[in-house]
Amino acid sequence: MNNKRLLAIANYIEKNDCVVDIGCDHGYLSIYLKKNNLCKMVVAADISQNALNSAKKNINKEGLDIKTVVSDGLENIDDKVDTIVIAGMGGFTIKHILNNGNLKPIKKIIIQSNNDLRLVRYLLNDLGFGLVDNTIVKERNKFYEIMLFNRETKNVKEELEFGIMKKEYKEYYNFLVDKYQEIINNAPNKRNDLLIDIEYLSNWT
Repeated sequence: MNNKRLLAIANYIEKNDCVVDIGCDHGYLSIYLKKNNLCKMVVAADISQNALNSAKKNINKEGLDIKTVVSDGLENIDDKVDTIVIAGMGGFTIKHILNNGNLKPIKKIIIQSNNDLRLVRYLLNDLGFGLVDNTIVKERNKFYEIMLFNRETKNVKEELEFGIMKKEYKEYYNFLVDKYQEIINNAPNKRNDLLIDIEYLSNWT
């Protein structure tokens, strides 16, 4: 698989994990995990029957035995699952899914949110999950942040605000600084909060 984003997600999966991929789309992550024996079990779930049909087609093409489930978030997911993957959705959709799901059996959550990363980090913190690590990948000239959470980790405020900072991702931080500066230029009322973000991020560029 040459999809950097999905490979980064897969790198957070361990052999004994029982995984559900919420919003599995074409099922590529589930196929990769199963094909390479990277987890104990994997379930491909999507709210869209059409998307699930596409995933089933790809799964059958590979000759793999992967359970597929039509589910609105975690609604129809059984308690054998202990690891959740949610990738390619917005922060508020992720919030809806996690706030309305049974998280008692869950030990690990992997998130790739398209926006509102700060909201997601604080949400997971409120739900009892801490940010363990984050990986930034650039694909087709776009940055993606993949975040790993578990129940054991506790975060300081800076990690909830900005994630776990790493010098190796300075290109991403430079991108954010430029983006925030452009917002300030076009919407001066947002100046104070974004200036604080720019000052913090600039220490890592």
